[in-house]
Amino acid sequence: MSDAVLAVEEIKGSRAFRDGMFTDLDLRVAMSDLGTRVLAATELHEAITAAADTDPRTFALDDQQTYTRARTQIDDAVQALRDAAHTLADLSAGLAAAEDEARADDERGRVLEES
Repeated sequence: MSDAVLAVEEIKGSRAFRDGMFTDLDLRVAMSDLGTRVLAATELHEAITAAADTDPRTFALDDQQTYTRARTQIDDAVQALRDAAHTLADLSAGLAAAEDEARADDERGRVLEES
């Protein structure tokens, strides 16, 4: 979850996000969904561990597969947030570079006009 929180903070801090380029990206929903998945996976893992500790025969393969799928979904969701954060950081850097270039062009034009 801490990786997801860091990714969300990076997304929120990006210029592209602040400038409203990704209005369809609802970070609260993404974090709520991720939190629900983490809680469910944690509860499932605790139940599997408790069952395995009491009697190894009660440990079902289906339980382990369900837990593994849940962990994979959580890992995928966190990776998607990281990827979005990196994409927005790259886009923000591109926007800043384009603005710098536009300012330089304006300055060159002003200097040329003055001369």
